[in-house]
Amino acid sequence: MESRTLEALALRPTGNTQGGHYFLNLSTGRVITRYQWTALPMPTRIKKLVSRSARRYPANLEVLDGRGHEVVLLDEDDEEESSTG
Repeated sequence: MESRTLEALALRPTGNTQGGHYFLNLSTGRVITRYQWTALPMPTRIKKLVSRSARRYPANLEVLDGRGHEVVLLDEDDEEESSTG
């Protein structure tokens, strides 16, 4: 059986009564709607991807976790310093 898992970032609720949310599909860059999902910790690889995207589109990008707390994104420079020190 083929896996039905995909990597996506939660964006916001759809506002409908079914309780759906909008997600950004990281493979396609498209916004998708889902009604069921499993929240997982954000891997470092995804944090880097979001950081690179934020530099390309320098609007005020704010990444929050499921509780509304800001997720600290890693700069590639920051990671190099921490791995050498």
